[in-house]
Amino acid sequence: MSIEKTLGVALTLLFLADIFPTVLYARAGAGLLAPGWNWGMWPPPRGIAGLAGGRRGTVRSIAGPLIVVSLIGASVL
Repeated sequence: MSIEKTLGVALTLLFLADIFPTVLYARAGAGLLAPGWNWGMWPPPRGIAGLAGGRRGTVRSIAGPLIVVSLIGASVL
């Protein structure tokens, strides 16, 4: 098996290992990658929300789903 296939299988297994605890124990922050990803992705929406003034809640309510979509996109790549 080539190095590319080995790395691909390893990354797939890593993302699968992250999906199960994230989905099954979503409130416990039990995922392998998702808690760190979420922590790293929050500063930009928080900064934008600070500039949004009265629409701060709207910006923050959109940020959560965008972070989830970005995590899924990262796992697909």
